[in-house]
Amino acid sequence: MSLEVAVKTMHITIAAAARSPGRWLPLFAIVVTSWTLGTGTASAQFVTFGFAPPDQLRFEETHTFKKEILVGLDEPETEIQSSRLRYDLRKTANGYAIVATPLQDEPLSESGANLMNALASQAPITYDLDSRGQLTGVRDAQRALNALRESLSPSMVDALFTAIGASTQSPNELAANLWNSRMMLGQFVGRRVQLDTLFTTAGDFPLPFGGTARGSVEIFMQEAECLTGSCVEVYTTYVSNDQTVAARFGSTLRRLLVGSGQSFKELIEANDDLRRALEEESGGTLDLNVDIAALVPHFQVSDALFKSQNLRLIDPSTGLLHSEIQVQTIEAQLGVGGEPATTFVLKQTHSYDLTYPNQDR
Repeated sequence: MSLEVAVKTMHITIAAAARSPGRWLPLFAIVVTSWTLGTGTASAQFVTFGFAPPDQLRFEETHTFKKEILVGLDEPETEIQSSRLRYDLRKTANGYAIVATPLQDEPLSESGANLMNALASQAPITYDLDSRGQLTGVRDAQRALNALRESLSPSMVDALFTAIGASTQSPNELAANLWNSRMMLGQFVGRRVQLDTLFTTAGDFPLPFGGTARGSVEIFMQEAECLTGSCVEVYTTYVSNDQTVAARFGSTLRRLLVGSGQSFKELIEANDDLRRALEEESGGTLDLNVDIAALVPHFQVSDALFKSQNLRLIDPSTGLLHSEIQVQTIEAQLGVGGEPATTFVLKQTHSYDLTYPNQDR
């Protein structure tokens, strides 16, 4: 596949997701070890990224989160959530301080994939940045985390701590990790990047259900129009079939199956081999009227593949983000007794639209 076709395919895929009720997420904190330069255009065009947002800037962000679960069924189960944040940015002696104030609550999903947004929607959190836009500290995350925990059922508290990866970190450290995994605006600051060129690398990528996995990364940038003039579209594709994906996805998958309720029962009823395997594992006749959670521990996850496609629209002169879409897909074999039973697909789409002063929506 040519570069032009590959980029056009990526653009169409993400643009199609943008037209659905939920689009975008972040550019994750990729730990880059090396870069490989792909084929560019005949006349090279470059852009240098800066970070210079105006002082006393106030802007809003609308987030829409769409989760689709396909467990061997014809129609996916769909869940849609949304939230709004107001950001107040001011210059400080060491850089910038950004206060994120929730304007609309967002519940934590069963997978924990919208943890940052759910956490941020509970109480104001302050993020301190240096002059390059890199995060240096977080304040007041404890209050937000306490509010989020109080709003959850016991099972969802477990989902929360699975999503954050560990309960040994302080709330400010957790918020810092989540900010870096999503915003990371300082990643390109000071870099002169060639446009219309495909870059490939390998890196460690934060998984939406906790932990990181190593995989391949492709990055492509091109010039684009935005309301402030000239912006840059940054396309990122990350793919990993690292064993960490299956290991980390296991506990998340079990919660998702419990949450899928009736559809999970329909899957078992429609699959004789799966039903027999479950009966052998559980040691008796299968009663689908019991709590579905009793069946879930018998399932194993294998051959998991994680793919994330991301499109960001950035003003390279200020470092401000105008919009972002991220489509994440996790595909795994869901088996019983060591035998593959069905393919489980989880698709999560995050959309962020940002509104600045004097900007028409």
